[in-house]
Order: sequence, then structure tokens, then C-alpha cells
Amino acid sequence: AWAAQEGSFLLWVMMSAVFAVLALRRVSPLHRSYVVIAGLFLAAMLAIVAYQSPFRIPGELVDAQGRIHMPPTGSGLNPVLQNYWMAIHPWVIFIGFGSLLALFCWAAAAAIAGDRKDWVLRVRPWAVFSMLFLGVGLTMGGLWAYETLGWGGFWAWDPVENVSLVPFLTCAALVHMLYLTANRGVASRWTVVLGLVPFLTFVYGTYLTRSGALVNVSVHSFAKMTEGAHGVLAGIVIATFLGTLALSVLAFKKGEAPPSRPPGSRGWGMTSGVLLLYLIAVIAGAGMSRPFFSALGGGSAQVVAEGEYNRFTAVPYMLATLLLAIVPFLGWKQTRSGRWGQVANVFLVAVLLFGVVAMGLVFSGLTMDAPTQQESLPLFQQIFRKPELLLFFLLIFTTVFAITGNTWRLIERLRAKSGGWAGFLTHIGVAVLLLGLVVSRAFEKSATAVITPSHPQQLVIGPARYLAMLDRLPSHEEVFSPESTIPIRLESLNDRFHSWTAEPVFFYERMAALLRGELRPVTRPYIKRATLYDLYLAIGEPSSEFVGEFTMEPGEVKEFEGGQIQVKYVAATREGEPGKPGAKFGAQLVVSYEGREFNANPQLVLTKSGMERQGARVGVDFLAVLERIDAGTQEATLRLDFQEPYVYTQLFFKPLTGLVWLGAGIMTVGGVLAIRQVGRRAPKPTDAPDEVT
Repeated sequence: AWAAQEGSFLLWVMMSAVFAVLALRRVSPLHRSYVVIAGLFLAAMLAIVAYQSPFRIPGELVDAQGRIHMPPTGSGLNPVLQNYWMAIHPWVIFIGFGSLLALFCWAAAAAIAGDRKDWVLRVRPWAVFSMLFLGVGLTMGGLWAYETLGWGGFWAWDPVENVSLVPFLTCAALVHMLYLTANRGVASRWTVVLGLVPFLTFVYGTYLTRSGALVNVSVHSFAKMTEGAHGVLAGIVIATFLGTLALSVLAFKKGEAPPSRPPGSRGWGMTSGVLLLYLIAVIAGAGMSRPFFSALGGGSAQVVAEGEYNRFTAVPYMLATLLLAIVPFLGWKQTRSGRWGQVANVFLVAVLLFGVVAMGLVFSGLTMDAPTQQESLPLFQQIFRKPELLLFFLLIFTTVFAITGNTWRLIERLRAKSGGWAGFLTHIGVAVLLLGLVVSRAFEKSATAVITPSHPQQLVIGPARYLAMLDRLPSHEEVFSPESTIPIRLESLNDRFHSWTAEPVFFYERMAALLRGELRPVTRPYIKRATLYDLYLAIGEPSSEFVGEFTMEPGEVKEFEGGQIQVKYVAATREGEPGKPGAKFGAQLVVSYEGREFNANPQLVLTKSGMERQGARVGVDFLAVLERIDAGTQEATLRLDFQEPYVYTQLFFKPLTGLVWLGAGIMTVGGVLAIRQVGRRAPKPTDAPDEVT
């Protein structure tokens, strides 16, 4: 249902309709405007499905002669998506996406009716619900990427990832503004405006992903929509944008200005937090939009690199986590000195916990540039040599501070047997998850090697050294099975870790081979989990080609692999009479590597059936192959191959990845409990009027 874009549209329409109906009883006096607006949007969504039918036969099931090859049990998920997280991630996050329509219509109806206060208590449980499912769906997507894509991370700021992130951030901002409005008892026009934005950001992001501009810059690779469906979706984006502007003007016209929030008060802190969430959302939104607008301007789609996102979001992240730690202790008007004393105590505890984490990273060698170095330098010397360490440690400290502060407040609420503690539990889960992301990405160590069955290579990662050995390659029959693996033996060269065998998945898509004769490789990493780290091994497609085709002229010298391999083309050679079988055309080479020189003369041999290539051995590892040679200029096109198939291997040491899983679980439990606690404070639904029923 959701493996293709048509199915995901159908899922979006269904979830939007379901939650629009479920929220109807809570809308109560705002039902008329709510129903009209929701009905218009649902009709437009169905128009997209009418153009982009989910019931057409997929093109990949039709061969070149137009014959349909329908698998008896269906085509199934794309092999890359065949992961248990992908079986539940799409519908979980689409529950969140679908609920955004109800929030938009609710806020729009409140703006039209001039309701700035009553709707707040009614909508709060639904807003928390949307935020929770968007967050959980995002997390599941990150876990899928980590276990399937083989690039060693949970999050890469991919444009389509950001399409989901921006609505989540704006929804989180709405939840906190609703809390502020509900607890201060003062109507705020900004609350209505913030209720409109999450749906607007989602429909805009959906337009970007379905425009076709992100196909080559995103792992999600959504194809371009049909012209009619694309036009309807563009109309939805424009209508939502203009509607948001008009309703915002109406909200400000009828609404009240927010109450004064003196610096140091809880209202001031939460407002600052909302602004920081929006700042991060704007950064992510600008980055995800760049490929689209660069392609729209006639250029190639330019993607923003992960490092750029990290650079721009680092400071807002630190400020937001500091507020997350401090704001729960602040008073609404004035903060007592005793509460500031508690903040100081929390700060000291956070410093101690941070020290444990920092020293663990230092003494394990994960902060060093050279992983082979046995003795750790003092921390201040490491920071002097590697200034980004200071930023990493600041990110870790503010996150630990947020965990400590919210744990303190959670315990206080539980002891007092008062409500409202689920929000602190959710904060703890989010902060623990973020701590795992920061540490595992900032302090990961990796090593790469090219291994063959007879040539093991050493991999050095952080505190461990391994000798990687390729046990065997799958047979021709095995390589089309989704259970096919490439066993790689990792033999420990120190006493700290045990030897083990990794079995990353590798196979070719059977349907692509049968219908189009294409060999589409599918790989999945192998992850060895421990309490404090993951050992993560990813592989590439087995191949014998080491250095691809390159062209040289006589006397020219070229270097490869950073100068480790040097090839000199001395002269062209010829044996026999041109045009007759047995004639040989060659290229005299001198290949240097590992401090040694090898002479090689790869040749093209003319036979009765055509031209055949005769490779020339280069030591015990390589084979020089002549692809073609120009008889006039003697320009030669060459290739260097391994004498036996090899596998490109990358091994990661990723510390504290378990915190990502732990934080996700805590966040989910806290969110569910928060919905329940907030729902108890919401007014009971009233019966709908006769014309609606």
C-alpha cells in the first residue's frame, strides 16, 4: 500500500479522513467551519488519487514486449524496504501526517469564530497525539536507515527526512504554546497561528518530494507525479499558504496580545524554546528546499551536506537543551531563590555525569585523531589539537543537563503525587535519544579495506584491531536469494574483543534480472551489538575492477589511491601482421606499488571471432587490462583489476548507540501517558448538532 507514491497518497487520504472524523466530536461549537474546510481538503486529496491511481499495474511488472508478469503473491516491498521497521514506520508516521489536517481545520475554525481560549483545552490532547506519532515515525525511519542502508548512521538530514522533521518541530512548538496558553489562562492569537503551520509545512514538503527534483539527491527517490496530480497538489499548497495568511490576519484582528513574560519566567523560557524550535525548522526547511529551487532555476539539484546542517543547528540545539533543563524550575511570574538553588544542584549533578561520559570517551581513545595511539593525551591538549572536540563536549553536556533537570522534576512530581509528570518523562526520552545520536556520530571510528578470499586486511577502529578475511562469495544460485550473505571473519588482534563472523546481506533483485536483465545489487549491514557500542560492518558489491577505465598517452604517468599506485605508459607494442588473426596490440606498462615495480604488457589479440583481451599480471594482486588502443595516436584505454573478486568493506565502531533505542522507548511511553494526562483536563465532548449528525 505504501511502497509506491500512489499508495502513500491513498494512505494519507485515509488517515486524514479518519482523524478528521474522530476529532469532530471534540470540535463542538466550531463544527460548521471545521467540516467545510476538512471536506474541501479531502476532496482535493481524492482528486490527486484519481489522477495518480494506486490501482494501476506497476511498470516494473511489464516486460519490453508489454507482457504482464504478476507474481502470485504480489510484487511485495522493494528489497531495500524489507525490514520490520519499514513494515510499521510508514503507517505510524502517516497517522501523524493525517492528524495534521484535523489540527489545521480546528485552528482555522477557531480563527473564524474568534475562539482564542475554549478550543485550547479541547485541542491539546490531539496536538500531543500528532507530535507523538510524528516523532515515533521519524525515529522508526532512522532505525530502518541504520539497519538497512549501510552508511553507519541514523540521520543524514536527507531532504525527505526533513520533510518529516519540519512538521514534527512545528507541532512540538504548538504543543508547548498550547501548554503555555492553557496554564496562564490568557488567550493568545499566536496559538491559533501555530496550529495552522504544521499542516502547511507538510503539504509543502509533500510537493517537494513528488516534484521529481529530489530523485537524485535522496535515498527515498520518489518519482515525478503525473501532470494532473502534480497540478492538484500545487493547488493544495497554494490554497493552504494563502489560507494560512488570511486566517493569521483574522486571528490577529480578533485575538489578544500575549501577556507580558518577564525574562527568567517560565512563560519567557517556553516562548524562547518555541522560537528555537522554529529556527531549527527553518534551517531544515531551507536545506530541503535548495535542490528544488536550484533545479527550478535550470541548474542541477544541489543538496545541502550533512556538515552544513550540523554547523547551523549546533547553537540553537545547545540553547534549546539548556532551556529544556532550566525552564521546568522557573515560576510563572517570579522564580524563588530556592528554585535557583535546585537548578544549581542539577547543574552540579550534570557536570558529574558529563565527566563520566567524557572520561569514558577520552580513555577509550575515541577522542584521538590517530586510533592506533596507545596513550591518551590530557583532555585540554586534545581540544587544542582538535577544536571541534569542544563543540562535541558542549553538545553532550547540555543534553546531559536536560536529562538531569527533567529527571529531577519528574521525581518531584511523583513524590508530590501531582499530575503533569508525563511531559518530563517525554523530555527525558527525547534527550536520551539525542545524546545517543550525538555521541555515536561525533565519536564514531571507522576503517575501510578491500578484501579478497586470499588477501585479508587489517582494520583498526578505536580500541580494536581486526584482521578481516573473506570466507567465501555466494554462488550463482545463492546470489538471487534475499537470504544470501557474504561471511567475513574478523579475527581480533588484541585481547579486548573476541573474534566473530559478520554476515552482511548481499543479493541481486530477481524481478529486475528476469524482466529487464539488470543486476540490481542489494546490501544490508551486519551489526554486532554490545552494551556500550555497536560494531557495524557494511559492504559493497563484489567486483574485480579496482581502478576503472582510464586513458593514457605514451610517456604519461598516472597515480591512483592517493599515490599508492603509480602507472607509467612506456610505449605501444605490436606483434604479427595487422588485420590477420594472431596479431597482437599491447601497451608496455610499469606499475609501482608497495615500494616495488612491475612490468606488464596487456594486449588485444585479433582472432577469427573478434578481438580478445589478454590481461597481464601485476605482482600477485592485480591484472592490467587493455580495453582499446588508437592505432594513430597510440592512446590506450586501460583498467586495473584484482586477480580475484574483492569486497569493499567498511567497519564502524559506534559508541552509546543503545541510548537511541532506550530514548525512543522512553519518549514513546512518555508521549502516550502525556496524551492521557492532558486528555483528562480537556472538556468532555458535547453532542453534535442535528445537521451534522
